[in-house]
Amino acid sequence: MNRFTFFIFTGCFVFCSYSQEVAKNVPDTNPPAEIPGYKLVWNDEFDYEGEPDPEAWGYESGFVRNEELQWYQAENASCENHVLVLEGRRENRKNPNYVPGSSDWKKNREYIEYTSACVLTQNKKSWKYGRFEIRAKIPVVKGAWPAIWTLGVTKEWPSNGEIDILEMYRINDQPHILANAAWGTSTRWVAAWDSFKKDLYQIIEESGQGREWADNFHIWVMDWTEEYIRFYLDDVLLKQVNLSRTINPDGFNPFQQKHYLLLNLALGSNGGNPSGTTFPLRYEIDYVRVYQKEEASNSISIFPEENGIFYSRSDKETLTIKSNQQKDPAMCAIYDITGKIVLMKEITAAEELLDISSFQQGVYFVKLGRDAGYGTYKFIKI
Repeated sequence: MNRFTFFIFTGCFVFCSYSQEVAKNVPDTNPPAEIPGYKLVWNDEFDYEGEPDPEAWGYESGFVRNEELQWYQAENASCENHVLVLEGRRENRKNPNYVPGSSDWKKNREYIEYTSACVLTQNKKSWKYGRFEIRAKIPVVKGAWPAIWTLGVTKEWPSNGEIDILEMYRINDQPHILANAAWGTSTRWVAAWDSFKKDLYQIIEESGQGREWADNFHIWVMDWTEEYIRFYLDDVLLKQVNLSRTINPDGFNPFQQKHYLLLNLALGSNGGNPSGTTFPLRYEIDYVRVYQKEEASNSISIFPEENGIFYSRSDKETLTIKSNQQKDPAMCAIYDITGKIVLMKEITAAEELLDISSFQQGVYFVKLGRDAGYGTYKFIKI
């Protein structure tokens, strides 16, 4: 087998098996995608059974906010078949915090009628800026209020900042998809809002998925930088928030601090009356991925020497190939993410500069070596 045949065969093998198309109604078990210019800093694929990873996730407990109907408990969160399931249940048991005649809504309910789960990364994981990608299947029936959101790690709400990557609840009894940012005002516990709201039926019609929409997983994305927050649903831009406006009265911008993540299924309140809804409800999260931008640089680390050959990038437009053995020429092939060879060159000098100025931004693979062996490396053109 000559060198050219070897490179083409190996490239096809590597890239044809890179990922597989996934049906919209099943979990995606492919590894996280590479995003040019970004680094995957944390993810949970929920590819395990039982409770969510305790190193990353904690739980809210009891009646918590918004006079919602559900009692939050850890028992309603579990991982199975590659997804995290937050389950809403209809139950009937005593409220352990019940106080007859209390004016506190958390205490004046004698019975717990519904239970659900809220998992959160508070005091475990938090991030400042990045691309947050969550693939999930949400219940859209009356009474359900599923959400994906973040809160800032300092100050009380809303001065800590709230980012709603997803909310689904009812407005005038019609289900809507929301994406919001909230921050502080001069009145305690009163938020300033920058919100997106759209009728779910209109979103379903525009998607072309029809009744299958509710049976499918969808990808919610937050792209968060120092200047803006952008919200996407299935690659469609929903909303951009200008962070030059999101300033608390004390001058603090809550979206320029770390935030932690919450996933929850609320019941009642804005979700509507669930009394006529069939339970249990399942909110399924396929994965959570957090990417952050790699520092722009004119150089990257030199890879370990293999067969006397290694490479580094001297700038954004040039790939530098170096060799400390010139007795035998070395072969270099560069593939794009589809497996197509975009450059092939025989390396005969101690140092050769390859022009990559025509390459599009993205992930590339470099195969280097001699007959004695080859190595494959990855680089990102930014």
